[in-house]
Amino acid sequence: KVPADSANLDGATGTEVYNSITDWRGFENGYRGWGLDSLSAFPARGNEGRCSANLTCRIWDWSLISSDTVIRGAIPQNLSGNAITVYWQVSPGPTSQANCTAAVPGSYYSSNSCINTFLRNAVEIGGNGNVLCEGGETCLYTPNFGAYQGHGNLISAGTAQMMQYETNGR
Repeated sequence: KVPADSANLDGATGTEVYNSITDWRGFENGYRGWGLDSLSAFPARGNEGRCSANLTCRIWDWSLISSDTVIRGAIPQNLSGNAITVYWQVSPGPTSQANCTAAVPGSYYSSNSCINTFLRNAVEIGGNGNVLCEGGETCLYTPNFGAYQGHGNLISAGTAQMMQYETNGR
């Protein structure tokens, strides 16, 4: 439960009656939204269901808490020794770079194999579109288990092309 959201026109106290809400989309981060409120702490049956006419709504934040030690920051940033090399089985066997490019975008041809080398714990955000963080691409460091990897502006994660969100948890 969020006690207040300074970016939301109706979020000064974190709650508002459904009929009075005018700002449904403006929040401090994209992991917040309006939902049903109750006196119960989360998780509880009283928080289930949708907020509708004449009910009190609450701003909920689904980002991780910055003090979390189980899911948040569980994957250390280790760029040395973090590379994975995959030799793809391509049929018919590749005979050129063109074969590899067509079969496995981003791979390179070597000794009748299509090969990718990429970093684990990172995904490309600017590159050839195969999601793997390969050499020469801009990538996002993914330190958390699950979908939430931070929010806010992208900032350097210590290398020229490795980025991370400036905020990881609230």
